[in-house]
Amino acid sequence: MAAVQSAYGHLPLSFEANQALKLADRNYREALKMLEPEDKEHFNALHYRLGRVCEETGDKAAAIQHYEEVAAIDYGFGDVAQRLDALTRDDDAGSSN
Repeated sequence: MAAVQSAYGHLPLSFEANQALKLADRNYREALKMLEPEDKEHFNALHYRLGRVCEETGDKAAAIQHYEEVAAIDYGFGDVAQRLDALTRDDDAGSSN
């Protein structure tokens, strides 16, 4: 979380905490555009937050994409492995019905 805050301030985190998820999403995406290509710490933190926002809005496919961006660099980042597992398990269960 500290990496996210230092990248661009508290605004998107505040939006997310207050359930202003569209604003949080937009601000996280803008922050991603401003990153240097070698800044993997903030890249991971931003994609993780975007994944969380997508989960909150019910967009599982987008959440999976953001978490996979993180996992490709650092599979041990936070709880990204567990979140990917849960989301893909939910998709597998839904497709077998």
